[in-house]
Amino acid sequence: MKRTAPAAVLAAALIAGSALPAFAAYKKVRDISVTCGFIETCTLSTSQDKVSGLYTLSIERKAGPRTEPVLVLAPSELAPRSTVSISVDGRKILDIPVSSFAPRGEDGEYRYADKAGMTKLIDALKAGNAAEVQLRTTEGPLKAEFSLAGFVGGLIFMDETQGRVGTVDALQAKGNKLPAPLPQVSAIDSFDEIPKPIRADFTGEDSVCGGIDADRFSTVGGFAAKIGDRTLLGLPCSAGGAYNQPYVFYQEQGGRVTPLALPVMGDAGPTTSGTAWNIDWNQGTKTLTAFFRARGIGDCGVYNVWKASESDEDGISFVLQQSRSKDDCDGNDGGGPENWPAIWPAKRKS
Repeated sequence: MKRTAPAAVLAAALIAGSALPAFAAYKKVRDISVTCGFIETCTLSTSQDKVSGLYTLSIERKAGPRTEPVLVLAPSELAPRSTVSISVDGRKILDIPVSSFAPRGEDGEYRYADKAGMTKLIDALKAGNAAEVQLRTTEGPLKAEFSLAGFVGGLIFMDETQGRVGTVDALQAKGNKLPAPLPQVSAIDSFDEIPKPIRADFTGEDSVCGGIDADRFSTVGGFAAKIGDRTLLGLPCSAGGAYNQPYVFYQEQGGRVTPLALPVMGDAGPTTSGTAWNIDWNQGTKTLTAFFRARGIGDCGVYNVWKASESDEDGISFVLQQSRSKDDCDGNDGGGPENWPAIWPAKRKS
């Protein structure tokens, strides 16, 4: 199953100021960054660039009930029988033996999932200003400090994205409601998972959505979401660019796969498009969001939001809820694309 961006990849993007992976739902809260994948696995990260070899301190949580937050670190290989120490505002919170981390995966990340330890750590991080991590790799000791400004806001965004607001298992926005069910959405992160009737459109070099290799496809990924009696497919189409990744959409029912069009606002008025860029899918609200960046820092471009619905007559269809754009690439993001001037709904003339 596909996760969100590995912590090391996310850190490199944040520190270098380059574009984030196109598939992620992303929010920046002061010094905290949160990215969530299509299957709503979310990673909250705080980063630093003063100490080489330990760039991020991350908290990851999968969607659904009975899932717990996990500490994620991505240093070089930890020294055997060593200890990872975490302090907040000068007060030691945890001493974690290396043996308590899950074996290092192919992504180079170490994961610590002890429930009591994570509860203690997150409570301390909520109340603190800075966290310090000390550890020993096979190459020597490392010590790095991470800002916690925005940590609580980042937890709230995770709760919102995973549908946990007001539930007993929320990390911050707690309530009395039962845990949210597992979303009816799955990752598509290999060519083999694409339905056979359309697979050739993605695997051939000269095909409609070709030119994307297996590694890139796995990194940006697609999704399959249940809507009524049908399945909505969102799939990366072609290799994209440095900060823009195009996606195409289909509906599937009973082995039959048909393409879907997206209503958009063109220069001459309403029209349709077969492509959306840098998307986020919210299974709870059945909402598709797309943000085409006219340049990497995201200070200009086009932002669209669609609502998907399903009926016996029409199958799955999209309704354009809002379209916004900013033409001036002036270094000012205007509070984010969701706050840019609206193209749709059009303002009524007085």
